[in-house]
Formats: sequence, structure tokens, C-alpha cells
Amino acid sequence: MLGPMSTPTPVRTPEGARWSCRSCGDCCRGFQFGPVAPEIIAGLQARDVASHWAPAAEAPWFEERTGPDGEPVYFLTHRDGHCVFLRDDALCAVHGLWGPEAKPAFCREYPFHVVEDPKGLVVVARADCGGLHESFVDGEPVADQVDAVLALPEVRPRRRFAPDQVVILPPNLGVSLEDWMALEGVLLDDLRTVRDPGPGVGALRDRLFDLVNRTPPPRNPARYEAALDALLGAITQVLAAGAAQSEGYLGDLLITTADAARRAHETREAPVLAEDARAYLHLVLRSALLAKRFTALGGVPFALGWHLLATEVATRATDGDTPRRAADLGPIFARLQRVAAHPALLDLLRRARPALADLFLHAG
Repeated sequence: MLGPMSTPTPVRTPEGARWSCRSCGDCCRGFQFGPVAPEIIAGLQARDVASHWAPAAEAPWFEERTGPDGEPVYFLTHRDGHCVFLRDDALCAVHGLWGPEAKPAFCREYPFHVVEDPKGLVVVARADCGGLHESFVDGEPVADQVDAVLALPEVRPRRRFAPDQVVILPPNLGVSLEDWMALEGVLLDDLRTVRDPGPGVGALRDRLFDLVNRTPPPRNPARYEAALDALLGAITQVLAAGAAQSEGYLGDLLITTADAARRAHETREAPVLAEDARAYLHLVLRSALLAKRFTALGGVPFALGWHLLATEVATRATDGDTPRRAADLGPIFARLQRVAAHPALLDLLRRARPALADLFLHAG
């Protein structure tokens, strides 16, 4: 895991990436809020936060748990599915009272995701941010925010990709991280010229097979549609079942996402995308590759299949006329990224990796 950095380290961000907060408050409506550094808890206690913010006086505003090492770990509590400090105007009460320095570091870092690989550090804006589909156009360049992000204290170690990391490529071929780093640059260069989601992933497929000296299987549109049909049906059922067992924000999030998957399942034709929608999905794809988000599902084919699946849901479930704009599909796409952390959906996606691989193999 990453420790304190003693020497300057190169930092990469997706080309042209931008982000600025839109104050949507989605980051304050999550599954859990922590861990919070002990000094942040102590600082809020010293300020007598409960006397300044009524919801904090109604019940405990933080929870103490025992970490893996036996030491206490702190989390902020929920109120009606959101952080206890979320105001009615979707802003943070702690920030409003005492400034950003009084907030937990993970709150201040969001939506940035930081990892380390052999070339240095990578900083991307996370796709589950509810305002990314707006701010990617006119927000502040991510590259200009790197210093502020890296200056934040680390509550949890950042993900480090060690030299012995194995990366799974098609066809179930494991390559070293060193080999992947060489491939990564080529793939990102290829994406410069292809913005449409299906053809974009299809181009990556062809390039990956070429780079590992393998012949890709012939594209089979029927296999793609069969895999998509099975995945959409399974996701609808899993999310609906999860919603029936959940309350508040989590229940609402699961049921609205299940409804989006159902509507996508019923829509047999993919709509045309506007240029801003293609640019948004293109940025998300490039960011996922650069940050190596494929590790959660066990390999590059499955992660690219998930990207296609999320894109299909977001575009087919969007209301309105075509072409679909980023403002139409962005909120649905962000919700899908958020619910992907739900244990039931993550378990389904891992078990459904053959179907995700079919999406990847037969896209384009």
C-alpha cells in the first residue's frame, strides 16, 4: 500500500478531464461515511458540533467500530439515508460552519480516485459522481486540482499496483503489470479517434487481441443481444430484491436503478447519442482504463463488458427524444456505478463474467 511520498512522483490524469462540484449532494447519500480520522472526530467534539447542528444532537452523529487491527474506526451516521451533516440545500453543515478543513479527508477528496502504478500516480474523477455529466464540459481541469488532492491526509491507503500484479486480458490470458503498462498507452491512443461506446470497446477488443498475438473470434450480434438480455433481466431482479429489503436512500436508489434496467430490457433498439453524451461516456471509459478499475471484476474483458452494460442501461432507459444527451443519461449511469458497490450486484456481476465477456467480444 502507498505510504508517505518522499520524492516528487509523476501524476497522470485523463486527457482533457474536467470536474467542478455541482452541489448535487449525491456524495452525501451513500452506503457508509468513513473511515473518519480520529482527529476530525475530536475536532468536531471540541467545537461542540451538536450545539451548532440540531440533527447531530438528536442521536449520536458518529459510530465507533473495531478495525481489522483491533483499533477503533469512526464513521459518520446516517439520517434518512444521507449523512447526518447534509443540509436541506444539499451542502455540508460542517463545511458551512468551519470550512473544508473540518471535514473528513474522504469527503474532501471525493470524487477523485487516486492510485499508484509503475509510472507514478493516476488521478481521475469517479463515474459515480452525480454531477460529472455536467461538469466534464466546463469544470476545472482535473490536472489543475491534483496538488490539492494529493495534499489531503490519507485516511485509508491508496491502491497500489505492484510489479507482480497479473492483468487478465482476452482470451483469459494473464500478463504482467509491466506488459499492461505498455498496452495501456496504445489503447488510450486508439480511443482518441473512436467516441461511440460500442465501436470504442470493439476497437479496444481488436487492438488487445492484436497486441497479444491472438485472433479474435468473429463478432456475433446475436451473442451480444443474448448476453445483454440475460444481464438486464438478472440485474432487474437482483436490484428489485435488494430494494425490498432496504429503506430510505438505499432503497430508493436500488428501486430506481432496477426500474432503469427494466426499461432498458424492454427497449429493443439502442437510441442515437448526441456528441456530448459520446464525449461523457468516452471520458468515463478512458478514466476507468487509466485508473485500472478492471480489478473489481477480475479482468479487462469483464470491466469493459460492464461499461457496455451500464451504457446500454443508461441510454435505453433514458426518457425523451433522440439523440440522447449527457444530461439525460448521465444521472442513470452515475447511479449504476454507485449500486455496483452493493454486495448483491457485485456478486451477480462476478458470477456473470461469461456474459460480460460476450458483450466485450461481440461489441461494435
